[in-house]
Amino acid sequence: MQRNRRVDPNDLNDIMSLSVALPYCDVVLTETMWRAAIIYAKLDKLRPTRVLTTAGELAPVLAPL
Repeated sequence: MQRNRRVDPNDLNDIMSLSVALPYCDVVLTETMWRAAIIYAKLDKLRPTRVLTTAGELAPVLAPL
């Protein structure tokens, strides 16, 4: 998706973590870049997974609990 972006060694950790989190979690908090890639590939539509980028977005999701 971002061919000009330099790959960071920690990107592998993000990819591995998200590959587990997306299919099994209802809410995933990640970086904006990863959220954009997930939505672009429609991976968030495979399950009703909400992909958020800030803790502020997380508060309303947890409030009903």
